This record gives sequence, structure tokens and C-alpha cells, in this order.
Amino acid sequence: MAKGISELDVHQAADDIIAAGERPTVERIRAHLGTGSPNTVTRWLETWWQTVGLRLRQRAIEAAVPGIPERLAHLSHRLWQAALQDAGELAQTQLDSARHALDERERLLEGERATLALAIEASQKREREAQVQTQSAVATAEQLSAQVSQLTAQVQDLLRQRDGAYGRAERLEQELDAVRRSLGEATTAHEGERRALQAHVIAVEDRAHTEVDRHRQALRSAEQEWGRERIALTTSLRESEQQAIVTANREQQALRRLEGVTARADGLEAQLTSLKETTRRVTEALRLRRADTAPTSKQSKQRRTAPKRESAL
Repeated sequence: MAKGISELDVHQAADDIIAAGERPTVERIRAHLGTGSPNTVTRWLETWWQTVGLRLRQRAIEAAVPGIPERLAHLSHRLWQAALQDAGELAQTQLDSARHALDERERLLEGERATLALAIEASQKREREAQVQTQSAVATAEQLSAQVSQLTAQVQDLLRQRDGAYGRAERLEQELDAVRRSLGEATTAHEGERRALQAHVIAVEDRAHTEVDRHRQALRSAEQEWGRERIALTTSLRESEQQAIVTANREQQALRRLEGVTARADGLEAQLTSLKETTRRVTEALRLRRADTAPTSKQSKQRRTAPKRESAL
């Protein structure tokens, strides 16, 4: 890389090349100097072209001084004409280049302005869409929250109903046990009376019949009470099942958006299944109780007829 070249060196080299009848260029100046960076030579050559008119006028003045050879004066005139022509061409070239660069810059700016406008419009559209989606998401979340609260309340209500059904079933079991104990005690009492009062069966037959009728009426009343309780329990279970079906349908709609409710619904189904099983066990116990009651009634009839036969004998 060339070093040490100055503006004066470039101007003098350009003057020498002009004096030789050639047009100064970067290559010719570097060849004339034997050194010099192209960028440096170009920069100092531009300053030389800016002052070439003054330099040529100075030479023309010097050429007009008496004693200058005619050949030198003619050469100076040619140089002046060439310099003026080159300066005009250079100025025009620079002007065209600047105009072209300006047009290109305006075109680029226009493209950038259009691109920026499209980007701003797209950004505003995305922002509006995001706001709409956010509002929709908030509304959906609020709706789901309300549905969850409603379903939770329904589940709690069904749980309370299940607990009430369990309580009623336990009370019915206790009443059934009491009836069984009463029947057992009555049977034992009848057996004792039969063994102790066989000789007086005619006198006590009416009282025994009355006692048996009273126990039969009590049993019938207990059965009717149990029947009413069973109907009420069945109705309650049916309503619970219908409510569970409605709740399950609502849950199926809500489960598409809130999967967390599934576990609670499954638990509720298991509880309803358990309640059905409890009802089945109570029904089976009632059936067994009726089966136990039938032989007792048959034995009572046999006891009533046995004394008559003995009396006849």
C-alpha cells in the first residue's frame, strides 16, 4: 500500500500529464508518481478538477505575457479547452450519478414506507385479533367457572341426598330387626302359653286369637310402613338417578372444556351404584323377612287348630 503521497504531488502530476497532452486519470497519476493509493489519488484528483479552471486561467495569463513562445501559448489554450470540457463532463456525470442515486434512494424509501405501512397494518390487525381472543378466553373461563360452581353444588346436593338415603336405610334396618325381635318374643310367649295352658285352651283361645291378631296387625302395619318407606326410597332413588343423568349430560358438555370435572362425576356414579346396591340389600332383607314370617303364621294357625282337636277328643 502506497504512503507519503500528498495533494500537491497529485496536482503537480496532473499538471504534467496535461502538459503532455493527455487526460489525467488515477492510473496515469499513479504511473507518473510510481506510488499512491487509488482512493487517495481519486480524492486529490477531484480537488485538482475543482481548481483546474483557476490553474488554467493562471497559465493563460502567463502565456499572454510577452516572451512566451507561440507554441506554448497554443498548448495552454488547448489545455484550457480540454479542461473545460472534462470539467463539464465530470460535473454532468456527477450530477447524473447523484440524480440516479437520489431516485434510487427515493424508490427504496417508498418501498420501505409501503412495507412499513403493511407491517403496521398487520400488527394492528394481530393486536385486534389478540384482544378479541383474549376477551373470548376470559368469557369462556368465566362461563366454565360458573358451570364448575353449579356442578359442584349439584354434586354436594346429591351427596346429601345419598347420605339421607343411607340414614333411612339404616333406620329401616333397625325397625326390621325390632320387628324380628318382637316376632321372636311373641313366638316364644305363645309357645310358653300353649304348653302352660293346654288344659285351658278353650278359655284362653279368644285371648290368644286376639294377641295373634294384634301382632298380625302390628306386622301388617310394619309392612305397610315399610312399603311406604320403600316407595319413598325408590322415588328418591329414581329422582336421584334422573338428577344424576341430567348432571351427567351437563358434565359431558362441560368436560370438553374442563377435564377436571370427570373425576368428580365418576365418584358420583360410584356412589349412586353403591346406593343401588344398598337398596338391593334392603329389598333382599325384606324378602327374607317375609319368608321368615310365612312359616310363623302357618305355625300360629296350627296352634289355633290343635287345641280344638284335643278338646274334641
